[in-house]
Amino acid sequence: MRYLQQTKQFWKLGMRLFGGKFIRFMSGYKNTTDVLYGESPPGYFDPSNSDINFAIPSIDVLREYTHYNDCSGKRLPGIFIDVMQKVSQSMKDQSLCISFDGKKIKQGLTTDSGDVDLLGFEDGLTLQQRKDDLCQLISALETNINILERFQDEASMKCIPADIKSDVIKELRVF
Repeated sequence: MRYLQQTKQFWKLGMRLFGGKFIRFMSGYKNTTDVLYGESPPGYFDPSNSDINFAIPSIDVLREYTHYNDCSGKRLPGIFIDVMQKVSQSMKDQSLCISFDGKKIKQGLTTDSGDVDLLGFEDGLTLQQRKDDLCQLISALETNINILERFQDEASMKCIPADIKSDVIKELRVF
């Protein structure tokens, strides 16, 4: 079936904003209950008995439609000049404001800790400060582990000099 560009734009936008649930809800039940209640044999669906709300392009057609995402390939974070130009063409003689909301970024995007760097605009410590604190903690714990590994058995643990014990305890209390 052929659809107008404007129709595909509408359904693509609905799918991008609300997901597949929007498409399923707007399309209706179709002939779902006919087979369940034995009103028609499997594979045969009577169009006159279907419960369709709107004629919607299939998910494959909407995925192939690239009006809103003409870019090819994966994009890295940054400012997309081509997107800004398209928006400026469609919004002529209007004032626009670009905003960035760090709270809406999904966590778990990095392989290290799942944190997203908000370039110093985080509440509290920045990502870099937290990473530095973590590195200090890890290095202090590794130092203490190395000291304790020298005294592996219980008998030699009693022989640890008092100054080393106090240093280990002080290091652990700091963190």
